[in-house]
Amino acid sequence: MKIKVKKEEFIRMIQRAQGIVERKSTMPILSNILLETSSAGVDLSATDLEVGFKDCCSAEVMVEGVTVISGRKLYEIIKELPEEVIDLWSEENKWLKIQAGASEFKIVGMNKEDFPAIPTAVESQLLTLSSQLLREMIRKTIYATGESDTRYVLNGICLNVITKEGNLILDMVGTDGHRLALTTRALEGMKVEEQKFIIPKKTMAELRKLIDEKETANVSIGFNKNHILFRISEMLLSSTLIDGTYPNYHQVIPKENEKVVTAVREKLLSSLKRVSILAREKTNTVRIDIDKSRMMLSTESETGEAKETIPVDYQNEPLTIGFNARYLIDALQVIDGEMVRVELKDSQSPCLIRGSEDEGYIAIVMPLRL
Repeated sequence: MKIKVKKEEFIRMIQRAQGIVERKSTMPILSNILLETSSAGVDLSATDLEVGFKDCCSAEVMVEGVTVISGRKLYEIIKELPEEVIDLWSEENKWLKIQAGASEFKIVGMNKEDFPAIPTAVESQLLTLSSQLLREMIRKTIYATGESDTRYVLNGICLNVITKEGNLILDMVGTDGHRLALTTRALEGMKVEEQKFIIPKKTMAELRKLIDEKETANVSIGFNKNHILFRISEMLLSSTLIDGTYPNYHQVIPKENEKVVTAVREKLLSSLKRVSILAREKTNTVRIDIDKSRMMLSTESETGEAKETIPVDYQNEPLTIGFNARYLIDALQVIDGEMVRVELKDSQSPCLIRGSEDEGYIAIVMPLRL
């Protein structure tokens, strides 16, 4: 392989793959990317066996070929080169030579036959969404998704396409068993079959990064037996699906939380951030005492104690309840609108949080014993 590429486009393509390339894998091949010449110029592939990524950029191809090379080392070298045009060529002994101006590097590669195949075939086309909509749904749910949970299905985001009263509805859900985030959107003008997928958290985090870069692009979603595929312009992100039964999230949505607190979102959020500084690190517990016109947040630990009061609207009997402050902060940070509505039942039951201008989004948080 021998190609000439422009640094700006080439480095952008390699950078997109950095979150997928495994840096501490027991399989050394997974720390590499595959570069292959094509009609478009040069194609890139990266995978950690769970998430796969394909991209391309324009290049002047002098000799066709393929090379498998360290993704991190290639990125670090290209990033530091001052020249705008870079020459790359691979030799028969698997070395990749990089030359730009007075700079010259050689990196040892690996066998292309050892590089895992990345699924690209779509058996069924699910739907096409605007990148803005998909990014917003991921932002509002990924924070509540499990991390290395023994209940493996909780380590993924549930994407559920359902039909309700003749309308097509898309639910996206994240939960770790202590909190839950659900965002719901109507899909007007679309006709697809009902489907339910559990997608790894890492996949959705990488998808969000790609969407952030391609704000105006639509995202085409397809799937086959074991994989879901997202196409954004020339980029393809594929992922294995988590096998299992996702919890019935509709069952855990509180139906009898009649004690309603209305507060200015930013005031509640800022107060929680300040008070939680002195909360116990392990539980991050904050005590909340609610009366008709005020909410007092307090905490104490071996490092000190904190107390703060904010005005609220509340028309029920006084209530004392405890929460992990981090869970409340995470939920409040993604809510849109000036006002927030916190719906409660008692000190042992989960609370439900809604935004005044955030229709279709709810957060549920389990309380802590004080």
